[in-house]
Amino acid sequence: MSVDRISFDSGGLFLAADIGNSSVKLSLWSCGRMVDSSRFSSGDADSIRAFLHGRRIDGAAMSSVGEGAAALADTLRPYVATGIMMVDNSVALPIKVSYRTPATLGVDRVCAAVGAAALEPGKWLVVVDAGTAVTVDVVSCSGEYAGGDIAPGIGMQLDALHRHTSRLPQVEPEGELPSWGVDTETAIRCGVVRGVGALVADTARSVERMSGERPVVFITGGDASLVEHVVAGQEFECHVVPELVGLGLNAIYNYNLKQK
Repeated sequence: MSVDRISFDSGGLFLAADIGNSSVKLSLWSCGRMVDSSRFSSGDADSIRAFLHGRRIDGAAMSSVGEGAAALADTLRPYVATGIMMVDNSVALPIKVSYRTPATLGVDRVCAAVGAAALEPGKWLVVVDAGTAVTVDVVSCSGEYAGGDIAPGIGMQLDALHRHTSRLPQVEPEGELPSWGVDTETAIRCGVVRGVGALVADTARSVERMSGERPVVFITGGDASLVEHVVAGQEFECHVVPELVGLGLNAIYNYNLKQK
C-alpha cells in the first residue's frame, strides 16, 4: 500500500527511530512521505552517522523495545534541530488505548497501530509486526487499540525446534511452502510459517464475527512477506507496510505538536 495519501502538517525533515529487539531502523520523512530509510545493528554509531551526514533534521521521535535508547539519542542529537521525542506510555496518542496494563504495552505495538489507523481510518484493523516476536493487534473502527497477542517470531520458533530437539534440522524461513509438509524441512517451515499465519487469520475472523465487518490486515517486520503469503490466501485484504512503525511515530509527533 502506498503511503503517499498520508498528509501531515509539519514540513522539513522528520526522523523516526525504531529500536527493535535485534536492530535499529531509521526512516526520514518529509510532509508525511518517507524519503529514505536504513536498518542498522544496535550500537553501530559510525554507520548511523554516515547515514545522517549532511542532513538537517527538524524533528525526531524514537520508540524502543530493545536496549540502547540513550546511546542512540546521543548519536542522533547533533543532527536534530529540536529535541527528540521519546515515545512511551506517557505521550499523548491520536488513538485511544484500551489495555488492562498500558504501562506494559510495547511502544512498537502502539506505533504500528497508530500508523495503520492513519492509513485506514474508520475501519477495523488487524496490525501484525512479524519480527523477533510476532504481535497481532486489533484497532477498532473508532480508532481504539483493543489489545492483541504476542507469540514467538518465525526465526525464534525455527531456532527452538532445532535447539531443543536432538534430530530436527535448522530450517531457514524462506523456501518451499506447500500446503503441508512433504519432507522434514517443509514440515517444519509449514508448521511455523503457516502457524503464524493462522494466528493472524484467526484474529481477523474473530474481529469479523464480533463486528460484522471484515478487517483490513496490515503487516510489518522482517518476516512480513512470509506472513502475508499465508494470510492473503484467507481472503482478507492484506497490506505489507515496512514503514508502519515510522508512520506511527510521524503521526504521534505531529499530533503532539498540534496539542501545544
